Formats: sequence, structure tokens, C-alpha cells
Amino acid sequence: MYLQAVAADGRLVSAYNALGYVYSRQGKRQEAVAAFRRAAELAPRDPTIRRNLALAYHDAGLDQQAIQELQVAINLAPADQQAPLRQLLQEWMRS
Repeated sequence: MYLQAVAADGRLVSAYNALGYVYSRQGKRQEAVAAFRRAAELAPRDPTIRRNLALAYHDAGLDQQAIQELQVAINLAPADQQAPLRQLLQEWMRS
């Protein structure tokens, strides 16, 4: 379904975001990174998409990219949503 949506309209941010989630759940890490990266290209100021991309990078073992992307998500997120992202960042930096 999501593949059809992005094939029909390559600018559907929500479809790329959902596709990334599906790929993540299926263990298709590189595909998840690619889908979330495309969503981030289309909506570069969306902190949720940037967080999702960071998580995909982390799952793919791309720790440096994950940390950088999570920092972007923190900077874009509203103040009341930053605490859990900061906590996750601290966990990643310790490991």
C-alpha cells in the first residue's frame, strides 16, 4: 500500500515515514533508512521524522549518523518534547 502511494506521488511524506516504519518492523534496516531519509528530505524540519531517521540509523549500526540526526531532532522539537530525545542521546553516547 505505501509503495503504491510513493510510486503515485513521490512527495508523500507520510507514506515514506510509514514505509520506513514497516521496513523497520520487517528488519529491513537499509530500506528503512532510505525511506526515512526521503521523508526527511521532504520535511526537513519535522522532528518526528528526524527522530525516526535517527532510530533507523541506530538500528542499522550507523551510530555516528544516528547521534547527529538525533541532535537535529532535538533542536527541531518543541521544548516540552526534548527530554526523552535528550535521554536517548545520552544513552547512545554512553554505549
